[in-house]
Amino acid sequence: MKGYLEELKRRKVVRVCIAYIVGSWLLLQIADTTFEPLNLPDWSTTLVLWLLILGFPVALFLAWALEVTPEGIRRTPKRKKPAQTSNPK
Repeated sequence: MKGYLEELKRRKVVRVCIAYIVGSWLLLQIADTTFEPLNLPDWSTTLVLWLLILGFPVALFLAWALEVTPEGIRRTPKRKKPAQTSNPK
């Protein structure tokens, strides 16, 4: 379990999760404030909420699989396992 949590941190999935939740909350606040004066249907805010909910696992998957580097977006390299040493007896 510890290795899994370390891998989540290494791949920056936790950072993406927090940023997505904060960004989603902000977007919902903006939608709630602006949709009524724009005379959009009542279900518009619900639609935004569902789109954000559906996008959450996609964002987490992309955070796991990809990394942003100065050279561009590329697949996250797999963690190298430490070399096993043989103990001769």
